[in-house]
Amino acid sequence: MTKEEIKKILFHFASHLTTSDQYQTMYVDDSGRLAVCDITERISEFETGKTRREYRIDDKWYKTKKAFEKAMETFEYKKGGEQ
Repeated sequence: MTKEEIKKILFHFASHLTTSDQYQTMYVDDSGRLAVCDITERISEFETGKTRREYRIDDKWYKTKKAFEKAMETFEYKKGGEQ
């Protein structure tokens, strides 16, 4: 897939998790094979730190957008969960 094709994939909210040291918000595509997770460090009850984003294809997680885009080059995306 090209970067332009990746930008056209729609992600929707899936879950949110709060722990003592971080917040995690997960977004998935319609197929459930791709996901984006925003992880925000929690400094105190009222203060947060930096947010980082991680990417998932099936069961493999990628820490950088560059690594995710490289893996997506060979990924065959079927819209709406078609296999």
